[in-house]
Amino acid sequence: MRVGEAKNKIINSETSVKKFKILTIQLIDEVDKTNSNIRRNEMVDLVEAWSISLSDNAWRDELILFCKNRRNIVSAFIVSNNGKDEFVIFMDDVTDESVLEYNEFAFELRAKYDDIHDFMILDVGMKESIDNMFSNKEKIYERG
Repeated sequence: MRVGEAKNKIINSETSVKKFKILTIQLIDEVDKTNSNIRRNEMVDLVEAWSISLSDNAWRDELILFCKNRRNIVSAFIVSNNGKDEFVIFMDDVTDESVLEYNEFAFELRAKYDDIHDFMILDVGMKESIDNMFSNKEKIYERG
């Protein structure tokens, strides 16, 4: 029961990446103090798996860089349902002609990376509407 509660707190947390990194390091330090080589090796296996999956974020990095270089992008999210990753870009105004450029970028990114299932480019006023649409939502970019 405590594990389930802890998982829910983590899933629903808006804690910064930096804080999660610090917590992860603290967890590794605690496991390193244990006298059990088996337990330590299990943790090392887990950390290695994390580091491998962390390095698989090339398309996310491309998306973040794209957003940073555009003045009218307010935020971007990675969202998913049933393990299918998508991304959502929120603009100040989707009637702006730049939405065509953003769609072109999104189609090219999706074609380049097989793990992107779909994408949406929405007006910032639609931001609240995605809250109930996806089981997982991670903000990866916010202007300012």
